[in-house]
Amino acid sequence: MPIKPPDSSAQPDATREVLNVLQGCHDLELVAAQIYQRFAETHKDIPDIAALWRKTAAEEDSHAQQIAFAMRMRKDLVVGTKSDRIKVFEILAFARAVLIEVTAKPLSVVDALKKAIELETRFQTFHLDEVAVFADEGQRQLFRAMQAADRAHVSALEKALARFEGC
Repeated sequence: MPIKPPDSSAQPDATREVLNVLQGCHDLELVAAQIYQRFAETHKDIPDIAALWRKTAAEEDSHAQQIAFAMRMRKDLVVGTKSDRIKVFEILAFARAVLIEVTAKPLSVVDALKKAIELETRFQTFHLDEVAVFADEGQRQLFRAMQAADRAHVSALEKALARFEGC
């Protein structure tokens, strides 16, 4: 089911657009966390993979908290966006479709790892560091760690995939 982005026509100002984009990114992180939690549940009998899923889910939750902070501090922290809300909500719709898919039919470890790598690759252009225009470079640096963590997610997922594809 397609997700309709919030209607910002009532308030077409830059503030509303920034908040719409940040809200979409926040929701994207939460959906990603739910997907990884679902994978952890599905693969609970494989302790190291379940731990990888739980760790990744916790990091996505942390990213959502950082974005929520940016939303609360928007006037002092985020002064604009580099992405439009339509693109953010399209990827959010994709992520929600994946969550529905993996809830309805659990994926094997290999398929789950492949899906997670695909998700993380798609998500990389929607990190706060990529979508937000910060008031100053120092503030931007605070959020760069989030993007680095997601690059580490892909690396860890690729390592696990290589291990399981070899089985």
